[in-house]
Amino acid sequence: MRSDVEDYLDRDEIPEDLNVEEFNQIGPAVLRAQPRGPMPLNLYRYRKKLNSLVSIYAAGAPMPADHLDHLVHLADQGRLFFSRNDQEIYARCAGSDPDAALDDPNLTPEDLAGILVSEIARRQKELFEHAMVPQLERLVQVVDSLAVYVGVDYDNIDHLVSVSHRNRDRERQRVNAGVIALAIYLQLNRDKVVIENLAPVSLGFFLYDIGMSRVSRLMTEKTSQLSATERRKLKEHPRDGLRILEKLGLDSEEVLEPCQQHHERIDGSGYPGQLKGKEIGLYGRIAAVADSFCAMITDRPHSARRNTVEAAVELLKMDRAYDHRVCRALVQYLQGIPG
Repeated sequence: MRSDVEDYLDRDEIPEDLNVEEFNQIGPAVLRAQPRGPMPLNLYRYRKKLNSLVSIYAAGAPMPADHLDHLVHLADQGRLFFSRNDQEIYARCAGSDPDAALDDPNLTPEDLAGILVSEIARRQKELFEHAMVPQLERLVQVVDSLAVYVGVDYDNIDHLVSVSHRNRDRERQRVNAGVIALAIYLQLNRDKVVIENLAPVSLGFFLYDIGMSRVSRLMTEKTSQLSATERRKLKEHPRDGLRILEKLGLDSEEVLEPCQQHHERIDGSGYPGQLKGKEIGLYGRIAAVADSFCAMITDRPHSARRNTVEAAVELLKMDRAYDHRVCRALVQYLQGIPG
């Protein structure tokens, strides 16, 4: 331990004449969650003799283990600060531990939305590339955090949708569809949502397209028309996804149904089972609308992305294929969110 610890602020005793309006205290959980190595955040300590904050760590500098331990100690005592100008960088650092981020007073609901969506995107990609139980557990962890975030205030779904709408590239399409599906689910069930169901329902929406991980990128990125053989292979991806989920030990309706049914259509024109009407469950109907909607608002090789409300209204008109009540809920939700 450093010998000059007595020069630091005593716990919770910030002098009234110390101007810290442009700084926030940093908690030890953020530091403990950081991977070993340099941090991208400038850090400041309180020097009692000077009655001011002074730099203790410059972003990107080497971070020996003993120095990190010292910083954790200072943070644990309420003596470590970061500049509010670095709020965006701090949010990225806090994203290393979504559970701890939920309890971090320095993070706004908007910060948390960005952290959760980014972490889901990263962990979803890991799982789709390596469909193993450890990767699933990592995704489940952050989806559980997202369920808590939404459960404490249903309006937080607006922040998640805002984040998804800011990033509409094809790599984010599945994550964005999961967010939109959850928004539709809440719009339909706002007065009767069972909090305990939010986690499995959310997980199902973020896993709905896992079968596409078995489809060659040469096929999905092909600019010319698919052959008949390629189309048949593509139409098998919901069944491929179902097999993956079952091998991972997932068997709940909330998780399996979106994967199995997101390409089924109300009139029986969908695939792979040509299900129709009541044969398609609510989770499957929601996933179908969310998947098609996010495809329409995402830039694709053969078409530019559409306006969000226009795309939702177009789906509403296609009531032979898509559940009218689900599409109406999407339109109502989009019309009701700020901006």
